[in-house]
Amino acid sequence: MDATTRADRYASQARMLAVAATLAERGYRAGLRPLNWRVDPAPPLIGRVSGYDLTAEEVRATLAGWAELVGATVTTTPTVRDGAVRLRAEGTAAHQGVTVPVALIAYIPED
Repeated sequence: MDATTRADRYASQARMLAVAATLAERGYRAGLRPLNWRVDPAPPLIGRVSGYDLTAEEVRATLAGWAELVGATVTTTPTVRDGAVRLRAEGTAAHQGVTVPVALIAYIPED
């Protein structure tokens, strides 16, 4: 990996960390359940609903609240992963004028 690419990846990761902090603050103020955030060297910033104690309705409501925060629509797709249904929303969020793509994910076991 050359120095420019390495520097670009670190800069991208730093921007996504700043956006994650901004989203965490906005989510707290909105009364949303916290997400697990994953920040890779390249976009998107990924937020995942977690909690084995959550009902399907709580998972859906949590993802819907966060989706609204980033201006996204939730889509539902069946998966082969343990018979679960995957919920996903893709939007953007900004920190100090820098916008990054955000993917929000949740899995609901099928009954």
